[in-house]
Amino acid sequence: MRIATFPSTWKHAIIVPIHKPGKPANSTSYRPISLLPTLSKLYERILLERIKPYVYVIPKHQFAFLDLTQAFDKVWHSGLEQKLKTLNLPAYLLKTITSFISNRSFQVRVETDFSQLHHIKAGVPQGSVLGPTLFNIYCNNYNIPTPRLRVNRYKRLLCY
Repeated sequence: MRIATFPSTWKHAIIVPIHKPGKPANSTSYRPISLLPTLSKLYERILLERIKPYVYVIPKHQFAFLDLTQAFDKVWHSGLEQKLKTLNLPAYLLKTITSFISNRSFQVRVETDFSQLHHIKAGVPQGSVLGPTLFNIYCNNYNIPTPRLRVNRYKRLLCY
């Protein structure tokens, strides 16, 4: 953490496709599982504890606005970096998290065969410790309307 970097060997994932039970054998019938180094996950837990005091509370109603396919894969790195800057993180932490999301790569493994190396240009790593928190930071927007509650004449709560 002193050098504000995330080791490149920890940013390489091995993707293992697992067949979904009861599905036909085609490309959409497999669930990709990302295997990440154990030390990477330990370091991520330390980073997560360090950023928690700076993270805004995500509104409870925000979940209703998020129904995206492959949402973690669509996070724009420059946009996430801008959101992280608004948190006023210490410089070393901002640089380490920027290092964490940049220059990531993966390979797909099927039995003992590996695909060629692919570089990731967007998204936060699925299966990582920091991924969900970084996704929430990226999606957190103060312009999301807060639901207003009122009771209609049938005594039911309505959200607007």
